[in-house]
Amino acid sequence: MEVVDKQTILDELGTNGFYILENYYTNEQCDNITKHISAMPGYLFEQGQGGDLRCPNSQQHSNLINDFRTDSFIQDIANDYSDCNVARRCQLGVVDAKENENVDSGGGWHFDKDEKQFKSFLYLTDVNEENGPFTIIKNSAEAYKDIEWFSNNRISQETIDDYFNAEDIIQLTAPRGTVILADTSFVHRGAEIKNGQRITLTTYFYWD
Repeated sequence: MEVVDKQTILDELGTNGFYILENYYTNEQCDNITKHISAMPGYLFEQGQGGDLRCPNSQQHSNLINDFRTDSFIQDIANDYSDCNVARRCQLGVVDAKENENVDSGGGWHFDKDEKQFKSFLYLTDVNEENGPFTIIKNSAEAYKDIEWFSNNRISQETIDDYFNAEDIIQLTAPRGTVILADTSFVHRGAEIKNGQRITLTTYFYWD
């Protein structure tokens, strides 16, 4: 990974809600993590709101996944970005395309909190427009003040279409090994998967 100025990352997080760290993990590192995942028993997984499969505390079952949770560079960014900086767990998410079913990760458009909330995502598969990319809307951190939203902070597609500019809706497609740093107080979703599979790790940061 090339050297990145930390202030640049913090500025991009505050404005756009995300920053992409390219080539953060190598293919070999991704392969080693997926081998650990393949050995995990099925009872560790539960179905998410969007129909995906999740292992909420996957760091307990793989030292390699735990290494991502405790990554020192990402932790440093979290510390400087907000008070939401305690990396308590790392969730493994698996999204598979299913015939005649709408499947995504996260259950549609939503925001997590009404204040800065930091997360880090690691793509373990190549992610394109077809297999459910993480999608976020620029400059949407305080949109909850002006738009209609429902239980669990969910937002209808109609509201998204009416309120936001299409050019501000960013699908984060990227090769495996990419890490995305995000402020999930911005409106976001995992796009519906049309083909293939998407595997990600998500480190959840909390307030102390």
